[in-house]
Amino acid sequence: ILLCPSDTLSGTGYDATSYNYSAAFYHSPDVTDALTIRNLRSALSDPGPGAVCETQTESNVQFPAKKSLVAEWFTSHDHAGTQNPVGFWGTLNAATNAPGADRSTGARNHVFADGHTKLVFAKQQSATAADDSPDMNRTPGGVAGSDLR
Repeated sequence: ILLCPSDTLSGTGYDATSYNYSAAFYHSPDVTDALTIRNLRSALSDPGPGAVCETQTESNVQFPAKKSLVAEWFTSHDHAGTQNPVGFWGTLNAATNAPGADRSTGARNHVFADGHTKLVFAKQQSATAADDSPDMNRTPGGVAGSDLR
């Protein structure tokens, strides 16, 4: 629903949208802590974590200046050499759902819960404990967590 006209990748991938709305705002922290890449790739309606939405309120956000509400899916900025834009999981191994070594490269624009926007380098984003991906959908602590290191 949010497609940037200068984004040459998202029209054919990631549901034809340039931006990602954080799952932490419609799932409890327990659910976001349990989410895996498989849950997010298959569908949040698959059996397991994420099957049921649970509204989160503004008062649940502990670090509004560090909790991303919306961000670009691809790292469409600040590429060194021949690096290509990648999503939150880098060049994903689709067979194993293992994130790629390039997951912490590049940068993406974020809109934070306090309303400010910022270009954030992937290596500055908080990483999930399980696979070290800078994925704001799986921020430890959900809306109570921080998406910045």
